[in-house]
Amino acid sequence: MRSLLSIIFFIRATQAAPCEPLDGIFVKNSGPSKLTGSFKFTRTHFDMNLNYAGSPYRVENIPYSMVDVQDAGQGCELDIAESVLEKMPKNVREDVGLRLVFLYKGMLHFTTEFDGFESLKPVTFKKQGAQGTLRDRGSVVMIPPL
Repeated sequence: MRSLLSIIFFIRATQAAPCEPLDGIFVKNSGPSKLTGSFKFTRTHFDMNLNYAGSPYRVENIPYSMVDVQDAGQGCELDIAESVLEKMPKNVREDVGLRLVFLYKGMLHFTTEFDGFESLKPVTFKKQGAQGTLRDRGSVVMIPPL
């Protein structure tokens, strides 16, 4: 019976938990050299303050949720309602890939096209002050038998 309980506990411990909301400031880790700025997250909203080659890309108080896309190997997706995306400034909608932002191994991943479709560039942002990566939800936890 104890072995069975250990196995059940092990299986439940290794299942992916729902994606948790973000909190804190994320700064550029990689991407176009002309891109600077950051994202500031609370558990329900975020502000984006980016600059590309002297042009500002800013939005404030954007509601979001986190969606688990672990089965697709992408971690968590930052979900922004279509109605919110449509109200963003045209340059943000067209140049910053906020429609598809993923949190994978503690970093935000998306693509930008500041210089048109031919210029698609991947970008990553990591949590400011983070050592290594945030919790990797796909890790295996070993539970010794009781």
